[in-house]
This record gives sequence, C-alpha cells and structure tokens, in this order.
Amino acid sequence: MGAGFEFSSIGIDLSYLFSTSRVRSPLEGTLRFGLTFNFGDEYTEY
Repeated sequence: MGAGFEFSSIGIDLSYLFSTSRVRSPLEGTLRFGLTFNFGDEYTEY
C-alpha cells in the first residue's frame, strides 16, 4: 500500500509493506519512503 505527493520540485513517495502469504518476509511491517528532485526541463541531446 502506498501514496505519493508532489510539491513544486520535490516528490515524496511512502509505502507500507505487508505480506499476503504465509511465508514471512524480513521487510514485512516496514515503512519505506522515496524522495525525488526535479531540476528543470527535459534533457535534449545535441
């Protein structure tokens, strides 16, 4: 399950990991986040 938010030049992604199987995962029950920066327009190659 997760959600993402975007401000003027910063994006924040949040997710909570849970297992839907009987096999336990080491990452089960963890909260993860990602941070993205937008530095401007698209890159054009010459």
